[in-house]
Amino acid sequence: KAADFTMKDHKGKSVTLSKVAKKNKLVVIDFWASWCGPCRASMPHLKEVYAKYKKRGLEVVSVSLDEKAADWEKAYKQLALPWIDLCNLKGWKDDLLQKYAIRGIPHQVLIDSDMTFVKMGFHRSGELEETIEQYLNK
Repeated sequence: KAADFTMKDHKGKSVTLSKVAKKNKLVVIDFWASWCGPCRASMPHLKEVYAKYKKRGLEVVSVSLDEKAADWEKAYKQLALPWIDLCNLKGWKDDLLQKYAIRGIPHQVLIDSDMTFVKMGFHRSGELEETIEQYLNK
């Protein structure tokens, strides 16, 4: 099972992963940061995946490793992220990274509504979509 957590969004509202998961069939947890070029480069593709599967029960929760609120907020607005975006402003010192064995970003984790890991680390082109399709078509 995935570790549950609660973090603040851009409006200061606390969001709990397990509550988001219960409302959806699948959740992509996307670890990123404003200063991470590959993370930012991956966002347009993740937006396409989100748009394609949102109505079929996919949610995205991005977790920023930023330490400065202004940097996090600026990147969020520039990227126009349409999903839940959270941050503890602790950077690499966030305990959550150990719970998810995060050693580099970008890193994506796919969980189901019961917080069970479906798959971690999507590196091959199309791998995320293939995994989502396989799960939703069961």
